[in-house]
Amino acid sequence: MTYDIYQVKQEHYVEAAKAFILQVNALIKSKTVIDQRAIQANDALNIAESYLTDGDGVFKFIALTKAGGSVAGLMTLKVQDTDVKVEDLCASPTLPGTGTELIERAVQFSERRGKNGCLTLTDMSKPKVEGGKTFYGALGFIGPPGDLKRTLNPNANPGIWTPLQKQSGKSWIKKK
Repeated sequence: MTYDIYQVKQEHYVEAAKAFILQVNALIKSKTVIDQRAIQANDALNIAESYLTDGDGVFKFIALTKAGGSVAGLMTLKVQDTDVKVEDLCASPTLPGTGTELIERAVQFSERRGKNGCLTLTDMSKPKVEGGKTFYGALGFIGPPGDLKRTLNPNANPGIWTPLQKQSGKSWIKKK
């Protein structure tokens, strides 16, 4: 499930966030989270990267606010043969930049896993108005119209999703 926080009503975000929080709580209770490391995202966010033990290559990223530690966003990634797939993404509309931070972490994660920063994104949403931004477009990424499934690659070729980012060392950061 991918929730378009730029298009749905506030109550839909709350519903999505509750579903993710239940997933996270279930993981903690079942003790499938074997490692967790804090990643400083920005002045407002900490991102926790959780490694799961179920062996199917699923990883969870949880964005927490620094003030109070409440959940600002969650993302589920699945490692595939040639890339990393963004399976779930939910980010708070009240804390701008959370979704973008999570996607940037996904690109970095893909690099660490030897997938050259490639992500598979399934853009299931449609813009509010004709010609408007899609979900990933609202996060600052551009892509050609047409197919729903595209690959996000920092070394982008024409025809695949291109992040509006620049390289800083081995990390990709949002262009200012």
